[in-house]
Amino acid sequence: MAAVALGGVLAGLAGTGAYAAATAGSVHTGSIPSVGPASAVTTGGGVGPGGGGPGGGGPGGVPPTRVSSGFRPAPPTGNAPGSAQSVAAGPQPTAGGAGGGIEASVNSALTAQLQATTTTWAAATVGDMSAANLQLAGGKAVMAIGGWSGSDNAPTLTQFQRYVADGRIHYFVAGQGGGGGQGGGTASQIISWVQAHYTAGTVGGQTVYDLTVATTS
Repeated sequence: MAAVALGGVLAGLAGTGAYAAATAGSVHTGSIPSVGPASAVTTGGGVGPGGGGPGGGGPGGVPPTRVSSGFRPAPPTGNAPGSAQSVAAGPQPTAGGAGGGIEASVNSALTAQLQATTTTWAAATVGDMSAANLQLAGGKAVMAIGGWSGSDNAPTLTQFQRYVADGRIHYFVAGQGGGGGQGGGTASQIISWVQAHYTAGTVGGQTVYDLTVATTS
């Protein structure tokens, strides 16, 4: 009986061991990385029996865009789709709030500007996934206004204004896509305040406000 029990335990660990080995041996990028042996991860399905999940069929799935979860600067930068900076294409964001895609491409010009900052936060944007895209691309801290969906009351408008006044946030990036929109809570207040006091610029097709140069009092 002991041998049978031991055999069952070892068999049960085989699957998790395979996933652990595959995960440790692979580079994971993007805000929604997935794990597991390559044979279980497909562009049309997910991880687990049936290869399903949302958009794919069975349980344990992940969004089908997840396989290309790295980053590719958006055209016209000329990076090849198969490069190490590739990213799943998503809906283009609009100024003033995050778009609806799971991942948004981060242009190389914007990435360079983020990397050149020395502030506590290189930028602020609405929603965790939008911030994740920017932070992973630039390697600098990015403030996620409103938490995961952009609807939390954090930071408050007063707190955000204090961070800006103290020179702790360099840019405000409007609409990076992937979870949010303008959100509820104080996110829309912060967006309105930024729009009223700072000049909108365009970096690689993305609307960006330089919070170190106020246009009005």
